[in-house]
Amino acid sequence: MNQPNVLYHEVEKHSRLDVPNFSSEHNTDAFLDWKHHMKAYFGWYDMPKERKLQFVEANLIGTNRIWRTSYKESFSKSDNMDITTWSEMKASMKKRFEPQNFKQRAHI
Repeated sequence: MNQPNVLYHEVEKHSRLDVPNFSSEHNTDAFLDWKHHMKAYFGWYDMPKERKLQFVEANLIGTNRIWRTSYKESFSKSDNMDITTWSEMKASMKKRFEPQNFKQRAHI
């Protein structure tokens, strides 16, 4: 039996990766940190992509949860499609939390 492999599985079995709730309104750094944590969490737990959006929605709090609820309600009243994947959610949140000139400023 390969001892390092057994040790790795024991550490993995007893490790827990927490992901912070996201509540920072219009804070680019907080959004980027949170997005990074979500990516790490999804990778650690090998979360299926069809569950990611639901998990993300559960971790929105405060004005971000209100924003998402309002967003969903506005789409249920129209013929437009709501966000259905984590990728679509990231793109929508990027518009909300990253200034349009963010990449330009980051490279200056």
